[in-house]
Amino acid sequence: MNEYTNPVPDWNAEGVLPPFLTDPVVTARSPYHISLVDLIVRFGNTESRRKQLIELLDFRSQLHKAGITKGFQWIDGSFVEEVEQTRPERPAPKDIDVVTFYHLPEGRTDESLDQSLSHILDDTGVIDAYFVQLNQIDAELLVDWTSYWYGLWSHKRETFQWKGFVQVSLQDTEDRVAISEMNRMSSESGGLP
Repeated sequence: MNEYTNPVPDWNAEGVLPPFLTDPVVTARSPYHISLVDLIVRFGNTESRRKQLIELLDFRSQLHKAGITKGFQWIDGSFVEEVEQTRPERPAPKDIDVVTFYHLPEGRTDESLDQSLSHILDDTGVIDAYFVQLNQIDAELLVDWTSYWYGLWSHKRETFQWKGFVQVSLQDTEDRVAISEMNRMSSESGGLP
């Protein structure tokens, strides 16, 4: 029995997370704030998805090495949809869409951070990554960026159907527990090396 509870609602009949549970003004709405372990347990139900989650964990490790440990990530796209059931032409999600809302580490500049991260973005085909800086940014621009991403991600591209997505913390302590959970799930399924 898994010791973690899962605060993410089930997919609805259309195979997406509902944008809210009962009332759009209550806290049980998208983005659903979950732990990294909850993300793995909830969405790592196939070998293909677990491979993508390993890429996400590696991506996060690289961010942590660059000093990005404060903030959060919004996770969306086909990864948080039930594509295996709703899109027979696509047996698995093609990637994980991630917006990283981060605090620029002390002593770093945008330029030095860009240099540190340039190889990360070149290496991955599984993580569709975007960044929004939380500190040292104009408040109006931050609101604009947040509105942009929320507006873009709260609807399906093809049908304009309302949908939800999830949020995880950038704290690196969560990653160690998540890696252990990933290893446990993989060994139980006989999956990943």
